[in-house]
Amino acid sequence: MKLQPKYKTEIIPVIFIVSGIIAVVLRLYFNFSTSLIPGINGAYYPLQVRHILQTGKLSFNDMPFLFYLDAAIVKIISVFGFGITDNLILNVVKLVDSVSLPFLLIPLYSIFKNFKAESPLAYQISLIAYSVLSFAPLILVSDTQKNALAVVFVFAAIAATIKFVKNPGFKTLIWPLIWVTLTALTHFGTFSFLMFFMLIMILVVYRKKALVPALIIVAAGTGIIAVFDVSRFFRLMSVVSVAFERPLLLSGKFPPHDFIIILLSFLTGIFGLVYLIKNSKHIPAAETGIIAASAVSLFVLANPLLDGQYYMRLTLFLFIPQILILLFTAKSIKRVPLILISVIMFLIIVLSVSVSFVHRRNPVINESEYNDLLKIKEVTDNDITNIVVTGHGLEWWTAWILRTEISQDKAYNADFYKDYESVYFLIQIKHENKGPAGPPGPPQFDETRLPQQNTEPVYISQYFKLYKFSH
Repeated sequence: MKLQPKYKTEIIPVIFIVSGIIAVVLRLYFNFSTSLIPGINGAYYPLQVRHILQTGKLSFNDMPFLFYLDAAIVKIISVFGFGITDNLILNVVKLVDSVSLPFLLIPLYSIFKNFKAESPLAYQISLIAYSVLSFAPLILVSDTQKNALAVVFVFAAIAATIKFVKNPGFKTLIWPLIWVTLTALTHFGTFSFLMFFMLIMILVVYRKKALVPALIIVAAGTGIIAVFDVSRFFRLMSVVSVAFERPLLLSGKFPPHDFIIILLSFLTGIFGLVYLIKNSKHIPAAETGIIAASAVSLFVLANPLLDGQYYMRLTLFLFIPQILILLFTAKSIKRVPLILISVIMFLIIVLSVSVSFVHRRNPVINESEYNDLLKIKEVTDNDITNIVVTGHGLEWWTAWILRTEISQDKAYNADFYKDYESVYFLIQIKHENKGPAGPPGPPQFDETRLPQQNTEPVYISQYFKLYKFSH
């Protein structure tokens, strides 16, 4: 095989750096274009971080790594004389999210170096840019922060596993285990994908010898999840029974862009399998495992028979196996098709960036509503113990501002009235969401359900209604 031209070899690291900088700048804009955090779960992250700083533990059971990382950074900054304020916590959470996902370019660069293939420079640039500027990476911002950081660990785990397969030994084994563990400690869904991917890879590479290590990995991974969040452990155990409960294909809500995603994913997966069949005797073991795992992942993740919720979440991982197959099979593709693939990928990148601006996520409350919640705090502060019941998304900002316990309306029950001095019900008054063209406005939520009796209004404004339940 001919070596790549020197200029091409030297410019690739520059492309990685430039792509990373562009991704960070875009993510900084999305996060800091508002004083709050965009997305329905935006306030969840600073809420958890603040509780760690105050008590040393999480407020809600979850995989803890990102929250403790954010809290540690806040603590380090405070050493230099900055007070630990809500504003500092918000900014640290935004900053970490802005820079986290582009770090996947570091392990991806390692993978590039492990599998050098002569291909047009435009093709390599398109793969690199696609990894941080396509639809999924740009969706993984603001209120999907755990997922975004965990994706970095997925790439790191894959890169480390390739090195282990090529050079088995304790020193090369320890790194895949570290990255897999960090993934498990960061995000449940991403860890589930990584486990699926890694199991296929090691079974293809080691066959029968992989059975015992595979069982150990599964047991250790699920054990970590059970320790930190039992509910997620039981969800993992029941995933097969609910994954096809309400198939997307039969739901009547099958948008055209999903058809394109499924088609491209299936075509990429089929090409990967054909490549394996034709070249099975000449492909290194690590490459065989990666391509096989990527192809199977594409078929499973892009399956339109998946439940709509599972499909929506799992398709966020499609870009990972897509990149891996296109990278490792490049040497078997002629120049013209490679250029065509590059053009398609660049078009997807342009479309992704454009859509991310046009349909930019907003916080679930605007600054006026934030200030109005501060006034509500004066009402609820008179009680020794209280809980506020409200809709999903709003509950996180309610807990952040009112510093009270919260619950979604669908979860409250009669026990609340025994455990708390006061039970409040907070309703966000619906109004038109002005979207990205105007001031950020909240999305439309289902109205919080009130008990049929014994509630009285204690605060009403143009933004909220607060009701108190009378025992």
